[in-house]
Amino acid sequence: MLKEFLLVALGGACGSVARYSITLMCVALSVSSWIGTFVVNTVGALIIGLVISAFGKGDLNLLLAVGFCGGFTTFSTFSAQALDMFQNGRYALAFSYMLFSLLVCVLFVWLGVFLGKKLF
Repeated sequence: MLKEFLLVALGGACGSVARYSITLMCVALSVSSWIGTFVVNTVGALIIGLVISAFGKGDLNLLLAVGFCGGFTTFSTFSAQALDMFQNGRYALAFSYMLFSLLVCVLFVWLGVFLGKKLF
């Protein structure tokens, strides 16, 4: 049981650092933070699809899907950004962001599963 917790913790730490690095890159490039969140969530969706299809429920799933993707992707930031858009009267952007994020992320999980089955 300790091994499983350590795998999740290690993956989560790496995912969080990767997520923060993308945030810093967005700041340096003067890119809106919601674009960074969209990219992170989309890439995370692709990664989790690959991991699910390639590694099943073993140690690599704990390290990469539960840990890394759990630390890398961010539903809470996505939600806060959507709320901020609504509060600032940017209704079309908020609805588009929410709908597009949902559709693209689900599509990218499917793509990851599809590619994982072909590659592994």
